[in-house]
Amino acid sequence: MGCFGRTFALIVCLILALPVQGLTLRVGVYDNYPLVYVDKAGKPAGLHVDILNAVAQKEGWTLDYRILSWSDIYTLTERGLLDVATSMVMTEERRQWFDFNRIPVATLWGQVVLPADSPVKTLQALDGARVGVLKAGINGIHFQKLVARAGLAPKIVPYDTYQALLKAIQSGELDAGVINSFYAINLRDYPGVVTSDIVFSPSRVGFGFPKGQHEAVRERIDSWLTEWKGRPDSPYGRSLLRHGLVPAADGAGGDADTGFRDDRILWGLSTALGVVLIVMFVRLRRRLLDQTSQLMATLMENRELTRTARHSDDLLQGVANALPDLVWIMDDQARFVKRLGVQSTHLADDPEKLIGMPVEDVMPPPHGQRILDAVGRSLESGETQTVVMEFVSKRDRKLHAFEVRISPVEPRDVHRKIIAVVRDITHEKTLREQRDMDHRLLEAFAHAMPDLGFILTVEGVYVAVIGDESLLAAPAHELIGRNVRDVLPKQVAEALIRTIQESERTGRLETFEYTLEVPAGTRHFEARISVPRHPESVTGQERHAVLVSRDITERIQAEAQIRRLAFFDDVTGLPNRKAFQDNLERMLLAARRKGVTLALLMLDLDDFKAVNDTWGHPAGDLLLREVAQRIRHLLRAADVVARLGGDEFVIIQDGIHSVGDIAVLCGKLMSALEMPVKLEQAQVRPRASLGIAISEGGEVDSAELIRRADLALYRAKEAGKGQWAFYDERLSDQFAEQVTLMQDLEQALESQDQLFLVYQPQVDNETGRIVGVEALLRWQHPERGLVAPTRFIPQIEDSHLVHPLGERVIQLAAKQLAEWDRLGVAPDSLAVNISAAQFRDRQFASRVLVWLEDALCDPARFELELTETALLRDIEDVSKVMGVLSGEQIRFSLDDFGTGYSSMVYLQRLPFYKLKIDKDFIRGITVNSHDREIVRAMITLARNLGITCVAEGVETAEQLAMLRAWGCHLSQGYYFFHPMTADELTAILTGKADGLDSSARLVAPDAFVR
Repeated sequence: MGCFGRTFALIVCLILALPVQGLTLRVGVYDNYPLVYVDKAGKPAGLHVDILNAVAQKEGWTLDYRILSWSDIYTLTERGLLDVATSMVMTEERRQWFDFNRIPVATLWGQVVLPADSPVKTLQALDGARVGVLKAGINGIHFQKLVARAGLAPKIVPYDTYQALLKAIQSGELDAGVINSFYAINLRDYPGVVTSDIVFSPSRVGFGFPKGQHEAVRERIDSWLTEWKGRPDSPYGRSLLRHGLVPAADGAGGDADTGFRDDRILWGLSTALGVVLIVMFVRLRRRLLDQTSQLMATLMENRELTRTARHSDDLLQGVANALPDLVWIMDDQARFVKRLGVQSTHLADDPEKLIGMPVEDVMPPPHGQRILDAVGRSLESGETQTVVMEFVSKRDRKLHAFEVRISPVEPRDVHRKIIAVVRDITHEKTLREQRDMDHRLLEAFAHAMPDLGFILTVEGVYVAVIGDESLLAAPAHELIGRNVRDVLPKQVAEALIRTIQESERTGRLETFEYTLEVPAGTRHFEARISVPRHPESVTGQERHAVLVSRDITERIQAEAQIRRLAFFDDVTGLPNRKAFQDNLERMLLAARRKGVTLALLMLDLDDFKAVNDTWGHPAGDLLLREVAQRIRHLLRAADVVARLGGDEFVIIQDGIHSVGDIAVLCGKLMSALEMPVKLEQAQVRPRASLGIAISEGGEVDSAELIRRADLALYRAKEAGKGQWAFYDERLSDQFAEQVTLMQDLEQALESQDQLFLVYQPQVDNETGRIVGVEALLRWQHPERGLVAPTRFIPQIEDSHLVHPLGERVIQLAAKQLAEWDRLGVAPDSLAVNISAAQFRDRQFASRVLVWLEDALCDPARFELELTETALLRDIEDVSKVMGVLSGEQIRFSLDDFGTGYSSMVYLQRLPFYKLKIDKDFIRGITVNSHDREIVRAMITLARNLGITCVAEGVETAEQLAMLRAWGCHLSQGYYFFHPMTADELTAILTGKADGLDSSARLVAPDAFVR
């Protein structure tokens, strides 16, 4: 080479030796512990990362780590989208697409791993087996070439990560897997997976780069590796020590003089031996303890066979020093010959004193004899023997658990030795026992729960199932491993998957209800689902959903029964009075919206009482059912027919074109009803009277329309049996009377003595004690006398008087409650009825609090009564007002319960303290099974919700006895007290009730104790 050529080469070498300043490298890392991995903090780590970080610090580089799968790293580096691939095996084939640094970081082998109970011992045994490999992994490629050369055909299954591959072995999806020998260290995290004796294809591992790129970077990495290898205090040496590895004996490269060839051969032999021992050490670190013993035996044999190789004995001692176990060499009489490693022993303070001593003289009985027997069995069979024992350590005087693995050293001759590997398993044993106890407690808790418990993957695969199998879609053992889409109806399965996904997205507890056919029949369930979030440091692990499913069939059935009993007549199956009222309101609203005419027909059977009196109620019920069927047969599908009670029926028709249409219908009804009805004892020919009221465009409200139909019915009855009549305006003379009455009421508000309150006590059904009082408004007219509440109170709700009257009632009641409190006789609560119009007032809550404060009234004793009608109209406003007042300890009761569709919903959503059963239900419980079932269901519902139940309109001892038997808390009615003045009730509360009018006195059952 000329002068210019030598100068140019020197300049190039100097340039390559200079640091490549300001360079940013995109580096791909993946899970291949300990060479490269992501630590618990979510940061890249491992031997390659430590080296690269150290070089980058020296050279002033910036490293941009990308955590990917190996197959993605392979592809992106090949395309130049990554600058560096960590832990890439250097092969000639790969040099077509990649460049490598010259100095390898480590040397590793391909390693076959198996389930712990696998019978596989040889490569040939894998023919036809399911074998997992890493996608684009070199060990998988070498393995496939190896089995192909051997004429074997295992089923190869590729995986993105070693983690997924090892989990597949644990779950039984694979019969074997191929990993690298270093990654075998991680098998401690995969119980049930062990290394096999099948190893192959040693490979050098280093850094991979895109073809033709980063030559200067490669040279700098090689330069630092050359300097650091062989130095324990270098970044390379410290990383080896931190990860429990022995550095590979890879040189820095370069040619040596031929005069040293013999020394190089000897050094190569020692290096090869060192590499073999390193590989065996890596396998030894993470295999079961029996493989540890076999490895040590193999090391002993190799040491004898290669005495001339330098450093082998030191390396053997280094391997033992790196083990977490205590390793002893013993003779065939179980005498201690030599201790390997530096771990302390629990057998003596000075381990050297044990040399030459038999094991039975060292270990406490009977453990010494057990070790001696295990030595004999191992020598005889040539197999590893395991002994587990517990004794008090001589070093710390504490009880320890130990596992001893005993393996014979080959060959079989008179000088045979034993390798005994002793591991302190105290901590593992304690953890295992605690884990077992936790598992048993959790299992006991799960079985004690009445609910079904499931753990599923977020994709919907069953992982664990606990619960009554009669409520499962399939037996528990058949569900495990199956997807909900394969088990549940499509609609239920899709709803379940959506709910799981929603919980995974939001991190919140999600619920949904579903119905399922199970061995126990059709059942309704409420599912609660939560997807626990993994810590941010945990990546790549499958997420699971926890599902608790509660059987709510009885609740659903109870709610349906209450609705059915509350809205349908049990004799005819027709809607009852409450359902009729709701339908009338709905159809009037539609008539107003559409501008159509609506007709209300009120029908009353003539002489029905005579049927009951003559042939009994069963005959009367049969007649009612026949009449109901005939009426339904004549009506359109959109028409409504209901039974109001007794022999009263009503019909609602909308879309009426003329009065003539109604007249035709009335004629048909009369004709149909007069047809004979055959009873068991006789044949009757029923007749009926009809009253008809018309609302054009829905301008007449429901109450007025009913009143008009009732007046028309009265007129028809006056005309004789079997007649029908339309409402006549002349029947409305009372309207003028009503207007006059409202004007008088407005004047009464200005007076101080016309409007006053009376009080009706509420009595504890068990003790007879007065525990509450309801305040009722009364009007003493100067000319008319005492005006019945039914004449003026219904008209107030939609008038301008509702607010001043409501204010007057609350103020009077608050003052009286404060007075009783001052006397020390105040009942637990005083209730005042509140209208929906008052709740629509946004200032209502603040005004109530001011009125109570002015009266010096304790708000905790003050109670506001709402009707379901008020709730149905203004539920949102009511909820806000109730929230404010409840915060000030004012309590609420729900009056006339059962008269609306949504009672159960409101009981759940609103803070009710009391539930009052309407007197219409109470009146019939002694004679009507329908009313009995409704009342009993309401009492049960109230008790289950923790709400005090009050029965209104109790008038007989028989009613009280039934209510007490069903668990009703309180009663109110004439059986105990008529409404009375404040003075009369004060006398009763203070025990000075003598001389009061009998209508105000308590009718006290003998069973009550006053």
